[in-house]
Amino acid sequence: MNCTDILKLVGYPEDVLVIDFESYFDSDYTLSKLSTVEYVLDERFEVTGCGFYHLDRLPPYFSIAGDTGTEKYRTVDETFESLKTGYGENLERLTVVIQNAKFDALVLKHHYGIEPPYIIDVKDLACHYDSRMSHKLKDLAKMFKLEDKGDTSQFKGLHAEEIMDEPVLLSSLEGYTVNDCRIEGELFKILLPKVTNPKMEIPLARHTLGMYLNPVISFDFEKAKELVEGMQSEMIGAARQWKISDLSGNKSFRLLLEAAMPDGEEIPMKQGKKKMIPALAKDDDGMKSLLTHKCATVRNLASARQAVKSWPLHIGRVKSMIAQANAWGGKLGMPLNYYGAHTGRWSGTEKINVHNFGGRGRAGKGIHPLIGQVRELLIAGE
Repeated sequence: MNCTDILKLVGYPEDVLVIDFESYFDSDYTLSKLSTVEYVLDERFEVTGCGFYHLDRLPPYFSIAGDTGTEKYRTVDETFESLKTGYGENLERLTVVIQNAKFDALVLKHHYGIEPPYIIDVKDLACHYDSRMSHKLKDLAKMFKLEDKGDTSQFKGLHAEEIMDEPVLLSSLEGYTVNDCRIEGELFKILLPKVTNPKMEIPLARHTLGMYLNPVISFDFEKAKELVEGMQSEMIGAARQWKISDLSGNKSFRLLLEAAMPDGEEIPMKQGKKKMIPALAKDDDGMKSLLTHKCATVRNLASARQAVKSWPLHIGRVKSMIAQANAWGGKLGMPLNYYGAHTGRWSGTEKINVHNFGGRGRAGKGIHPLIGQVRELLIAGE
């Protein structure tokens, strides 16, 4: 089956529109430092342009940010008003194709009041094709021998107004965005026919996105604050008489451990890429042996090291949940990667992994009560 046949099969419109937003970013305000919802709903968020591609009907085109169009460009708002006239208030008579829909669909919903019911994420198609490969657009383009994806570094720190004032920059942004749209459209045509059982998988992927875009689970901020404080206290207590910075630093911890080892004993080592290195990672046999060492100081040091390495991860997760729930206005979107594992199951993302909140633990070992309480931060039905 070709793409049109598959869209008919799953009940999606045969008209396909690729949408790709470009936005302001700088060294501190970037998706590498913020979750998607924090970035998109931040007061600094600013669309700098948007690309559109009516697949197999019109060449890709670019719309500019701002309130006023030019002889060459319509504004993004003008383009969406035109699209709504032809395809419905939520573009319901289109199949909207996006790369990384958690971002672009969230921009559409919260900044333009549009939530297309029929969205297909190229990233989801790539995950279904092979969940273990890279799903970045630049890597997919290279893998399937398409045009190279461009570079956005030239736009770092530039607001829409600054780009519009420089014809060369504006032309570069247009070329970059249009090229992305073209790549996404080609990937859609390549990958959609490779989906097994599309009648089930395409709606399932869309439902997964919907759980993120439309949060229904409330968040307990007060309990989250108490959990963070409790976890920090546990970490401080586990550090005993040592400084947390000394325990967490590789060189400083090694010095502490060397001083504590009985005469004639050395720190356990393992083979690194080029040379032997200390075997002090959580799952290293050497570290496991230190946790049961005959010397109490060595045992305590090893236990303290593990605590100051693991507690920050749990604290960071709760803080990420707090930040995202704040951005959502008190609820928490469920960020899951459709087909994130090679078995077809979902995987966690956005630094909170909602698939792995603390439970009873495995093999009857249990987990720390504070970790087990993380799931209690979610309040259904409020």
